Amino acid sequence: MRSISRGRRPRSRGAVLVAMALAMLVLLGLAVLGIDVGRLAQTASEVQAFADSAATAGASALLAGSSRGTAVGQATTVGAQNGVDGKAGTQAQLIFGRWDAASATFTATNVRPSAVRAAATATVRTLLAGIWNQPTVTVQRTATAAFTGLGRAVPTLPFAIGDCAFQSLAACFGQNGCLPRMQGAPTAATHTAWTAFLDSPADQGNVGAYLPPACGGSRRPPQLGVGDRISLGTAPADPVLRALSRCVTPGQSEFLVPTVSCSANFAQAGPVSGFATVVIDAVRTNGRKGLTLHAVFRQVPGPPAGCEKCGTGCVALVG
Repeated sequence: MRSISRGRRPRSRGAVLVAMALAMLVLLGLAVLGIDVGRLAQTASEVQAFADSAATAGASALLAGSSRGTAVGQATTVGAQNGVDGKAGTQAQLIFGRWDAASATFTATNVRPSAVRAAATATVRTLLAGIWNQPTVTVQRTATAAFTGLGRAVPTLPFAIGDCAFQSLAACFGQNGCLPRMQGAPTAATHTAWTAFLDSPADQGNVGAYLPPACGGSRRPPQLGVGDRISLGTAPADPVLRALSRCVTPGQSEFLVPTVSCSANFAQAGPVSGFATVVIDAVRTNGRKGLTLHAVFRQVPGPPAGCEKCGTGCVALVG
């Protein structure tokens, strides 16, 4: 019995060694696979960051009034600052178009584009994939950046504008001269009104209290969001105009104001649809009393979902 037992021991040790060798091979394979998976995940994050920055830079250039060629140059420069797989200089394919927030769709067009889609690609050389004659893996990511209207903010002037005064975003994107100019006292016909925000009524006492402190205002305007219902009024407000005339620098004084749906009753109240930025060019307290002002495009960070065509918001990633 002892001789039989001694004869089996070498074979048992050999089986253990074989099993250990196979286990080591499996562990080595898993380690290599883990390295490949980790590297691919890291590269995918870097490619996404590249696409995000390129799309945002391109759309921001369009908002600033730059040509598509300039937008491509800026997108390439900004995107190249993001290294991919340890290397700089990755390229992104840029597609110009428009973004429809309501349907969350991107439509490619070179006619007055207001959005940019960037597709970035990187080729990664792997360790394990070479076993199957596929030593590289291609990683591609896309990003879409577009102008989004400001959805919540604190106004700086107790004045409201109907959003129907603005043309479509496609017609006016980035073009200050295309945004509305207004002259005269607020009237329902011009879709403009004084507002006391969440207070009611919008009489000269409440309205005057919300003027900027430099103009004698004593109350801080509340934060408003799309859908909030604010008071509106078109009655003459001579004290308000006189106060503004003493603190406004014509052509330089810039204010953030709410926009409202043009279906609102401009003598009573209406829902906020977004925000606009206006520059006051003149305040007249005699003759044809009222304001002369014009709206401008401005990048103002904050939550989206506001009136895009009203020109106040920021370029953001939308897809």
